[in-house]
Amino acid sequence: MNFKYAILGAILLLELVSCPLPDGETNTYAESLTSYIDYRNKSTDWTVMYYVDGDNNLETYLLDDISELSEGLESTDLINVIALVDRVDGYSSDSSVLGSDFTDTRLFRIGSGEIYDIPGKEYFPDIGENLSGEYNMGDGETLKSFIEYCKAYYPAENYALIFSNHGGGVRGSVSDRSTSESSTAALPSKAVCYDDSSNGDCLYTAEITDILDSSHSVDLMVYDACDLGLVEIAYQYRPNSGDFSADYMAASSTTVWGYGLPYDAIFERISRSRSGTTGYRSNVKDGIDYDTVYYSPSSLTPKEFGLIIVEEQERSTQNSSDGTGEAFSLYDLSAVEAVVGELNNKAASLGLGTGDLDTAQSACIAYEDSVYTSSANYNSTYYPHYDLYDFGYYIDSTDSPLENGIKEYVDDMVVASFGGSTFSSDFKEGEEGLGFFFPDGDDAYLDATRWAYEWWYTGEDTGALWDDSYLYGKLDFCTADDDGIVDGWFELLQSLYNPYDPQSQSSAYDAYHPGRY
Repeated sequence: MNFKYAILGAILLLELVSCPLPDGETNTYAESLTSYIDYRNKSTDWTVMYYVDGDNNLETYLLDDISELSEGLESTDLINVIALVDRVDGYSSDSSVLGSDFTDTRLFRIGSGEIYDIPGKEYFPDIGENLSGEYNMGDGETLKSFIEYCKAYYPAENYALIFSNHGGGVRGSVSDRSTSESSTAALPSKAVCYDDSSNGDCLYTAEITDILDSSHSVDLMVYDACDLGLVEIAYQYRPNSGDFSADYMAASSTTVWGYGLPYDAIFERISRSRSGTTGYRSNVKDGIDYDTVYYSPSSLTPKEFGLIIVEEQERSTQNSSDGTGEAFSLYDLSAVEAVVGELNNKAASLGLGTGDLDTAQSACIAYEDSVYTSSANYNSTYYPHYDLYDFGYYIDSTDSPLENGIKEYVDDMVVASFGGSTFSSDFKEGEEGLGFFFPDGDDAYLDATRWAYEWWYTGEDTGALWDDSYLYGKLDFCTADDDGIVDGWFELLQSLYNPYDPQSQSSAYDAYHPGRY
């Protein structure tokens, strides 16, 4: 790999003419040699913002991903790929991919077979030549600065944001959890990007919408991380909410293997010279060869970009014996409000205190083509994610369905999906693949119930209830109006697992699980 850490003066002098600085900035020849090392041509079609949190045990895999991405690009000026990379001591000593074995945080522009070290300017003043800045990738302010940096210095018609790290839907197991009632360590949280150098801080779902605003929105958001293909996540980033949003989201409702996405194969599909249908790639699952469509960056839509990711992840994982348990989906977030609306309608129709929900949960667990039938971990107290299409299939057939049932709305939202070969052979591609949180809240845990300790699953600000803002809360999906009437899914769970007592005018576990119905 050719790294441009030193450039011959004569060549650079010629290139500076075609390497414009941002408006209002000046630069000297000497400064350009040391602190403005970047490819001279920039795309106006796409900027990919690659948020690489390697400050944990995934460091080796993430370095491989960066190398793959560089190999897959047809040319450096095809699209802008800007990476904020945080590394840590103790996992990888590789210096070949990024030019050195650093343990701080740095910025790079990833090109075709070459990677450029770039300065952080005013957004990351500690990143640059002879500087060492350690940024917390689990802090929403870091993400905010990164997006602003990319939009300021690499403006384009379309933006993609890729999170590369661990993801947590419902995390942990009995052996991971503290037996202390007061401890929040290892309790479940919907989050991404865990930073070892910052005491394991992470980006909570609502932290992103608290700190970012609509100006930071992107066309495509990609989670190269586990357990985030959930309706609660999608709803938080829905378009036209007035907050940070995405038009499309690509993610997995189950685990993502350590190898992550096949970045070389994904970015090979973006090409100026090979646009159109060229050749075939085999899909092992059904033995069919599919057309491989290449897209010009100038015409590539966010939906098409997301489709490339799902298609190549399917081919990559199903061509490997290690990837049989993988799943990945592309969601149209403009359709998530209709999905949530119908789910809330169904919850309201079930009514206060009904036992039908327990029956529905049992059906989800036993349902033959449930996304998680292959994994006992997911059909348990500790990983209660289930497929929303499957739930709709059950509930629409047992309850008086509305004109359109849940599964029809989910089908509209799931643009593309696949489930690996260890899932049911009846996995419905393009329909299944959207998860949702469906706990057995009556399950005993410590001195209370599971629901009591899942206080992160709330629309309330948990930081206002405890000294530490751990687990965050503030999920838009978990709405409660305190009127004593079940109006939606969250309120139905509360009514079943945290019933309101009119005499005491409180619920049994308000101290643990905030949010009345």
